[in-house]
Amino acid sequence: MNILHTRVCDILGIRYPIIQAPMGWVSGPALVAAVSNAGGLGVLANQLAQAGGTIPEPGYELPDAEEWNGNPNEWSRRAIRQVKSLTDKPFGVYVREDPEFLKMMVEEGVPVAVNSGGAPASMDFYKRHGIKVVHMGSTVAHARKCQEEGVDIFALSGFEGGGHDPGGHEKLTTFAGLPQVVEAVDIPVLACGGIADGRGFVSALALGAEGVRMGTRFAVTVEAANHINHKMAIVQAIDTDTVRRGERFADILRSLKTPFVKKLYDLESSGAPVEEIKAFMGHESIRVGGLQRRLLGEVQGDLVNGEVHAGQVSGLIKEILPAGEVIRRIVAEAEAILRTFGQVSNGSLSLAQCLAALRRP
Repeated sequence: MNILHTRVCDILGIRYPIIQAPMGWVSGPALVAAVSNAGGLGVLANQLAQAGGTIPEPGYELPDAEEWNGNPNEWSRRAIRQVKSLTDKPFGVYVREDPEFLKMMVEEGVPVAVNSGGAPASMDFYKRHGIKVVHMGSTVAHARKCQEEGVDIFALSGFEGGGHDPGGHEKLTTFAGLPQVVEAVDIPVLACGGIADGRGFVSALALGAEGVRMGTRFAVTVEAANHINHKMAIVQAIDTDTVRRGERFADILRSLKTPFVKKLYDLESSGAPVEEIKAFMGHESIRVGGLQRRLLGEVQGDLVNGEVHAGQVSGLIKEILPAGEVIRRIVAEAEAILRTFGQVSNGSLSLAQCLAALRRP
């Protein structure tokens, strides 16, 4: 019996309610297929490029960033076909609100659309074509709007998370916001931010989530498309090695404290003039400059001048593993925790004994 089965599994057609975040430059076809094959839901990013120093298997090459941006719909189609060649399990795609992209999704039989921010768009289109929708937000109000619009699953993005806008402008944390969101809506809720193992998974379930969405843990896998330097920087990180930057310019990101990111954060925090920050970024657009710095870090592996995303949970991640092994370990640990607490409820263990058994050496 699968004791981790929830409504999320039924809606998405997956074995375990573990969803991989669609991380740009990270979530390529190999990672998506590996997660789906292991029983979770892999989700393809909408920006991909071949990482520096990597040699792809013939037929599974990724373009450089300029090539991808020059024809994103066609490259997305190729990436989707790569996923389908590697798995027959359900998978998702982070969508672009572009009629040609949406048409291509239907033509390629993509079963799950994933999006974030603002009011969910194109819902009539998705429902008409039988596509399930997972939408990410950061407040109770976001969750209620998603439910009103017909979203199938809401993912709560907490302040702890890596990447874009974790916690939103209200900076709500995952484990404070989660029970409030669960009480506010009837659709299933995913916990996103601060989860990398079975303990975090069970904690989310205890607060009412019906699954988890993880990014940073899957960024540190064999199949992830990002540069090895990005992966190793997370492995070597401690609890205080990330920062949420960009609030002055509506380009909010949580990243590791590379020399570039630390300097940028200092400039923002000290109230430096916008022109000085633009000069430091190396571009007239702070957002575009940030994208270029992320390419330097995550694709080219430059951890001095580049930026690499990661969540506060980075300090828990100590090794690069195959994505399937990540899911296997999370599931095994979660099941063991639930069984151990079950021994407390039937009287065969005291709570103190239970907690001692769960404490890692």
